[in-house]
Amino acid sequence: MKMNTIFKLGVALALFSMFALTSCGGDEGGKTTTTTTTTTTDNTDPPKEEPKEDPKEEPKVEDKALADKMTAGEAVYTKVCVACHQASGEGVPKAFPPLAKSDYLNEDVDRSIEIVLKGKTGEITVNGEKYNSAMTPQALTSEEVADVLTYVYNSWENNKANVTVADVERVKNAH
Repeated sequence: MKMNTIFKLGVALALFSMFALTSCGGDEGGKTTTTTTTTTTDNTDPPKEEPKEDPKEEPKVEDKALADKMTAGEAVYTKVCVACHQASGEGVPKAFPPLAKSDYLNEDVDRSIEIVLKGKTGEITVNGEKYNSAMTPQALTSEEVADVLTYVYNSWENNKANVTVADVERVKNAH
């Protein structure tokens, strides 16, 4: 009973702290501002600065768009891709190539877009291993293709590409 009360108090304090941090900022459009104050009790200790705002705490507008694409892309991946390429992106040995740390994937974003749109048959080499299976064209919108590939490229130690709908449309209309 006592631990439960302590836990609830801790959660309440954490939520209050988050609210207090996000509601600061006055007339600066909701931006959080941090001021640095120094206090010393005597002249022998150097002044201590409070930690400055961590840039990871509040994502930039561009990062929020990427975060939204990652969420949408993960949903598409879970629905369409996970059966063959697995939740970890490791694929299935000798059957379905890995997307995680994939040299083949990272070499050419346009080729990856084309494979999702049009499918792929025939032998490919991924991370030194040969695969000779088929991937069918995926019935996805251009936005879904952009989102799922952005998710894949920003997961599992890939090259962090941000695939746009314009990229997908360009590849779609190239042939």
